Amino acid sequence: MEFNLDFLKNTGEALKNIGADEKKLEEFKTEKIKSDSERSDESKAIETTEDIDVVPVETTLEKEKEEVKESEDELEKKLKNIEKVIETFSGSGGTTTIPNNTKLPASVDLNQRPLDMGQAQAKAYQAEYLKPSNVQDERIALLYQDLKKYNLI
Repeated sequence: MEFNLDFLKNTGEALKNIGADEKKLEEFKTEKIKSDSERSDESKAIETTEDIDVVPVETTLEKEKEEVKESEDELEKKLKNIEKVIETFSGSGGTTTIPNNTKLPASVDLNQRPLDMGQAQAKAYQAEYLKPSNVQDERIALLYQDLKKYNLI
């Protein structure tokens, strides 16, 4: 009968490495603390350089704003000069108007409907047909009127 003692060998090696793992863990922690302190020193240095970089950017923005204001002022001055020149050469002032000599009546109805020429032509054509005829109907009507005059009806 043979005993398989490999599992004991594996557990023995694991127990043996426990102490070594704790030492490695402590070394790792100390290295981490050192690196963190170095990183914080670097971040402080970066923060101070960031503060230095921000100041020139703000001053350049202020300078640009001042330049824009100055250019706007110059443009306004140029516009005023142009207006003065226009006024001097126009003679009558800044704007010219054309006087209106035609007089309109006090009340002008601007909301009139346009004349419908199609309808006007249709009425003209229909007027010929709407005239009383000169034939028999007129004779009867005249005879009827005459009878009324003489009180025969």
